[in-house]
Amino acid sequence: MKKITPILLILMFFISGCIPLSISEEEKGLLISVEDFQDYDLSYLAEIGEYDKVAYTDGSIEIEYEYDSFEIEKVDQLMIMSSINFEKNVAEAKQSFRNFILAYKGGAYFGDSKVEEQENFIDLGDETFFSFLVNDDDEIFGNIIQIRRGDKIYVFMIAGPYFEDPDLVEELLDPKLALMEEYK
Repeated sequence: MKKITPILLILMFFISGCIPLSISEEEKGLLISVEDFQDYDLSYLAEIGEYDKVAYTDGSIEIEYEYDSFEIEKVDQLMIMSSINFEKNVAEAKQSFRNFILAYKGGAYFGDSKVEEQENFIDLGDETFFSFLVNDDDEIFGNIIQIRRGDKIYVFMIAGPYFEDPDLVEELLDPKLALMEEYK
């Protein structure tokens, strides 16, 4: 049985294209989490936030944080997803950056909402994508922010509250982006 387990893990890795890894406390600190909103007037349950780390067969690694309280009545409705994709090289990061934007727009379309890109809203990296999430009534309900610096892509999505002020976006993201730059 001991010989079968490693073989099954390897087979699972190649079939799924990814393998889960353990995420360190340092890596968790790179990501925006609900705790980063403690100075805002929001009620939340920090314990429902989840961290993940995955290695893909192409050599890239992704770390991610997700928080979703839309089904919980005793706290503010809030969804946060932040992630960093560590690509193998700049060319692959550029391609992933474009692919992610297409995925956001396609996902929003099928979710009965729109992604409205705001060009030149902020400039935080080699490439920056900032958008509002807009429902069918043309009401803003969130943001998608994506920044590429070299071979790393930082993604931050929020629904419920949202950002309209570029200074607040920079205030939230700058410390995390600096940590991402230092991380190896």
